[in-house]
Amino acid sequence: MLVFFDFEATEYTHRAIEIGVAVFRKEPGQLALGREKALYRKIIYCDDPVGPRVERLSGLTAEIVRQEGIPFSEVVKDIIDLCRDSRRKTFLSYSFMDMKIFRNSIGTASYEKDFLAHVQKFYLDMHAYLSSLLVDDRGQSLSVAKLLDLFGIALPGKPHDPLFDAVALSRIYDAIVKDREGFLGKILACYPHNRAQKGIDHDLARLVIEKGKTDIDDLRRLIEERL
Repeated sequence: MLVFFDFEATEYTHRAIEIGVAVFRKEPGQLALGREKALYRKIIYCDDPVGPRVERLSGLTAEIVRQEGIPFSEVVKDIIDLCRDSRRKTFLSYSFMDMKIFRNSIGTASYEKDFLAHVQKFYLDMHAYLSSLLVDDRGQSLSVAKLLDLFGIALPGKPHDPLFDAVALSRIYDAIVKDREGFLGKILACYPHNRAQKGIDHDLARLVIEKGKTDIDDLRRLIEERL
């Protein structure tokens, strides 16, 4: 099972005020996304100030969060129920901040702490993975919105809606695993601006010394070995 999730959080204390989750039933031993099992979105109660920037981007206000939000403990129970029928799970988000928000938001109940530990054990930060491979022309990592553009993915909705971002991340994952050659081509196109690939530069230099030359096939092989 693949569980893609995204949080909106308060601006200053980084506590959860909204969550989006997209759950897919992946076949064991396969990378393919699998079939969609559930989409989940909830506003989460929090009595901390939301913050002006978060209000502007998300449309959430302190009044909305306090009137419409449910306790984070209930959110945890809901997600546990969504994932209960699968023994093997991978939890994916696009930023270490999601796990920080998770930690900042849990209460004292043992099941909340146990679930956080479970998520941490089987967690993949897709930003940490992709930021070393795909960059813009200034060498900066790409936002989810820019990744959608790069992979030619059109989705209804807008960024900063956590369910939109969770679904978007699942579609980006799907595009990567379905078309490995296309993914490699995008990495190659970014390569001249990618400061994270110095190790490959070193390996290319070694090949030149050993073989007297190198070519694009060597570069493709070296990149593919690191995927």
